[in-house]
Amino acid sequence: MHRYDVNVTWVDCDGDISLLIPLWLDVGVNCMFPIEVGTWGADPVELRKKYGKELLLMGGFDKRILAHSKEAIEAEIRRLTPSSRRAVTSDSATTGSRPTCRSTITGAISSGYGRSGDTGGI
Repeated sequence: MHRYDVNVTWVDCDGDISLLIPLWLDVGVNCMFPIEVGTWGADPVELRKKYGKELLLMGGFDKRILAHSKEAIEAEIRRLTPSSRRAVTSDSATTGSRPTCRSTITGAISSGYGRSGDTGGI
């Protein structure tokens, strides 16, 4: 795929993918989505440490935290920030901008997500 300038090949995967990641990387699948934090306890920070930038990650934010305080949400963002360099969103694809994971999630916080009992339409 790389010889055709396809730099991202992703797979929609659910559950514990820890044993599959090396196999997928070997065959050229370099992006996994979602990285399920809740039930399976996946940790994007640890995955980044183990596989480096070879592994592209989508997900990995513990969405259960959205039901907690703004401070709890910000703590989760700080935890993830070292492993995140950018988030590609539909807006960034059309405008050419490359927001960081932090700026994308911070927008959700300022929109009112995270208030107790408020799901913000999720």
